[in-house]
Amino acid sequence: QETVQPEMILISENGVLIDRADFSRMKRWQDRRRERSNQTLTPQEIESDLFSGFIATFTGSSGGRMMMGDIVRTPINYSIFPNYYTFTNNFHSESLPVFNFSLESFLNDKAGEGTAPFRRFFIGLTDEEKANLALMKQNLAEILVDPERKDIVAQVLKLKGAFLFKLIESKLGTENFQNFLVGSIKNNRFKSAEVKEMISTLNQQYNFNIECV
Repeated sequence: QETVQPEMILISENGVLIDRADFSRMKRWQDRRRERSNQTLTPQEIESDLFSGFIATFTGSSGGRMMMGDIVRTPINYSIFPNYYTFTNNFHSESLPVFNFSLESFLNDKAGEGTAPFRRFFIGLTDEEKANLALMKQNLAEILVDPERKDIVAQVLKLKGAFLFKLIESKLGTENFQNFLVGSIKNNRFKSAEVKEMISTLNQQYNFNIECV
């Protein structure tokens, strides 16, 4: 993503491509929604909502502009999560080279936002849906070497990673899974850790052998 570079995010002048940076227009939309729902907010609450929405541009999955005159424009990703994650954590493995990417994507999706239904109507199949269709026809190894699939490789890896972590969660239970994941991240903050250490933790503390999956 060209807008997100190591340790910096490139934003257009005056934030013209960011909907949530247009505070006047966002306030008008917010006022209309409150009138329809008969809600009342203090000026401080209104300002807080507007600012929170703007900050969400950099913590969610996308923050671009989508106008009715140009509805096929792809939203621009301004998420700071890749910079944050790669600064704080790295899990490496010679046998599982895509593990770190899969974990980053899984955590990012947990914090991000899904595609809005009205946008789904305009843009057609999402990358996730294209990846699912591809996985119905080819396995992961075949997709990785298929030049015609290179535009969805990242999404395929995200889906496979999400499946892996959901599988672990189903075996451990939600509370144990959260404790395991958060503990692994916190205990290895600001250093490069071996994936085999996480596998060992699953074996020893939760009696779950992921290598047999």
